[in-house]
Amino acid sequence: MILWGCLRSSGAIMRLVGKGGIEAISRLMGFLLVCMGVQFIINGVLEIIKTYH
Repeated sequence: MILWGCLRSSGAIMRLVGKGGIEAISRLMGFLLVCMGVQFIINGVLEIIKTYH
C-alpha cells in the first residue's frame, strides 16, 4: 500500500522536490542498497566462518 501511494503521488513529489531533489533521492537510495548488499555479504561470510571454524 505504501509503494502504491508513492507511485500514485510521484508526479506531485517530482514537482515538489524538482530534478535535483530526485537525483539526490536516487543517489541516497543507491547508497542504501549498496550498504544492504555489503551487509548481506558480511553476514554470509561470518556464517561460513562460524560453520567451518
